[in-house]
Amino acid sequence: MTVKSSHKQKEWAVYQGDEFQFIGTTKECAERLGVTTSTIRFYSTDSYKKRIKEDGNGLILVDLGYEED
Repeated sequence: MTVKSSHKQKEWAVYQGDEFQFIGTTKECAERLGVTTSTIRFYSTDSYKKRIKEDGNGLILVDLGYEED
């Protein structure tokens, strides 16, 4: 008998300023934006949010939780 392991991936909603762009996993977002997965995780930090607050036009990532493969 084969047991399939479930792998959960975090999903994000990506916005440019107030405009919705797309939804994807950390890896999908990184590929689509041409950055590393570490950068995607950084975009979700309070530190990054404070940096973009001044111009209001940065990328905003909203954590949608985990979805199973």
